Amino acid sequence: MSAPVFKCSDVGPESLELHYYSNRPALGPIVVGVLHGLSERYWGLGRGELGVSLLRSRDDGSDDHEVFRVTYPYQEDLRNWHQPPPRRHAFTVEPDTFYELFPFHILLDRNCTVLQTGAALARLLPGLQTGSLLEEHFLLRHPYVNLEYDKICGEQNNAFLLKSRDTGMELKGQMLPVPVPLHPGTACPAKAEGLLFMGSVRLAGLEDMQHHKLFLSDIPLHDLNRDFVLLAEQRHAEAQLKERFEALSLELKQANAKLEDTTRWLQEERLRSDRLLYQMLPADVATCLKHGERAPASEHEEATILFSDICGFTEISARCSPLEVCALLDELYHQFDTVIEEFPELYKVETIGDAYMVVANVTLPCDNHADLLLEFAVRMHEVARDVRSSLGEPVSIRVGLHSGPVVAGVVGKKMPRFCLFGDTVNTASRMESHGLPGQIHISQACYSCIRVKERFVIRERGNISVKGKGMMRTYLIAPAEQEAHLHSPARRSTSGAFASERYTPSFTTGRSNQLRPQPSWLMSPMRTFSSASMSGASVDALPTHGSDPFEGHAIGIHDSASGTPLVRCVEAQDEVEPAVLATLSRMIIGDVLEREEAERKALESPELHSPAR
Repeated sequence: MSAPVFKCSDVGPESLELHYYSNRPALGPIVVGVLHGLSERYWGLGRGELGVSLLRSRDDGSDDHEVFRVTYPYQEDLRNWHQPPPRRHAFTVEPDTFYELFPFHILLDRNCTVLQTGAALARLLPGLQTGSLLEEHFLLRHPYVNLEYDKICGEQNNAFLLKSRDTGMELKGQMLPVPVPLHPGTACPAKAEGLLFMGSVRLAGLEDMQHHKLFLSDIPLHDLNRDFVLLAEQRHAEAQLKERFEALSLELKQANAKLEDTTRWLQEERLRSDRLLYQMLPADVATCLKHGERAPASEHEEATILFSDICGFTEISARCSPLEVCALLDELYHQFDTVIEEFPELYKVETIGDAYMVVANVTLPCDNHADLLLEFAVRMHEVARDVRSSLGEPVSIRVGLHSGPVVAGVVGKKMPRFCLFGDTVNTASRMESHGLPGQIHISQACYSCIRVKERFVIRERGNISVKGKGMMRTYLIAPAEQEAHLHSPARRSTSGAFASERYTPSFTTGRSNQLRPQPSWLMSPMRTFSSASMSGASVDALPTHGSDPFEGHAIGIHDSASGTPLVRCVEAQDEVEPAVLATLSRMIIGDVLEREEAERKALESPELHSPAR
């Protein structure tokens, strides 16, 4: 884009003519606005004081450019203003010296014919010979006049821009009218009018020098183009460095963002891997193995271990396909694993076939480890009833618990496993194998570790023969009775060893007809049992007996407030142990309170007091 040219003429104290040259048409109104803005900003002249009118323009064909008449308040300084006459100087420098000092000069005669060129132009433009016209080799890009002597002399206050027709190289400088000797090299003093172009080549950087085949030595030392070229190259290098730095910064930001995403993904994967690892090994053991250390074995003076298996699993395996068996175990163990998440103190050790092993007070210390594991065992029975095999039969499990010292540690290098060692593990397994379907079988040691025995309906099974252990006293817990015990009114209103403080138990012997229950609805079919039969069946499964009077032990229940004896007789063929009688007494008290609750609700019912009844 070429810059416009302004020139003033006919300057007077009150007006002047402004000539506007531009290769972009229809920009005259902009000149008017620019003049008003400049006069107001720099000279304080308002729009009423400065007048601008168009005299001639290219649009009406009166001129080849726009000419404006500018009027302003009277200026004394401009009264004697006049254009100084063109100055003429003798061309006294030797041509050879001038030729070396100014390598880009051009000497012209009045017809703009080339008389002499500088050293650089002679090398770069070999066609620019003496006697050729300037317009054959160059275009005048600025000012917008023809290459004629008179017009050029009128524009000597403007910078001239010449562009080579062959190479596109641009020369910028000024034109001066100079006398030219008619006979150079002789003593003839005759002179002729001529023009001297003094300039230098326009360069944007080293690339332009390479394009035009210029050397740094072609530019004279006094020419600032040397500094401009080097400065432009430095700026170009700085710009490239800045662009590269910005590109690297952007790449670094993208890399950082990607790294953050990768780090976040790795963190999530690490947490997922840790969660999976902590499901297979205790957290402290897994941490040791992650750091390449060997996890030392640990001794635990008291822990409770649970084993469970599926009753009739061999028959189920024979009647179902392996895939069905696998699906059954997966569903059952999924239910168990869901329940065990509610007990953070418990740790699932392993599953082998249909066997499920859990330990308490090993990975996390807890004083009520036996109570927690019993609660979990009850929950295991609850969820197991909801699982059915592919044959449509509900799953029945048996559970065994034992408490004692154990040693815990990791064995093996590949696929390390957290294992428990000690006789406690074997005994707990024996409790499970000698248990009853649908019940929880615990040892005397586990029974002793229970902190709150009133929370469970525990029946003594008696002394039984255990493989590899001999005779052991064990206990049974029926989950169905446990649920009824937890939700019964007696359970909800009681916090002691027996169901209610209102009733107190007593154990007597004699004829049962002497202790007939009052009122009569407390009587129920009497249960015949012996201490030997108690070791093989639950109380609910004992055979019934007639209601005739009989000799034997009896459980007596008395109303503490009124002293009324409320008795349910139980015949014993031989001596009954106190623990059995205590368990039966709790069952009887629960029945009493439930019946009282039913009578109270019946009396409070509005139907009993309606006229129809």
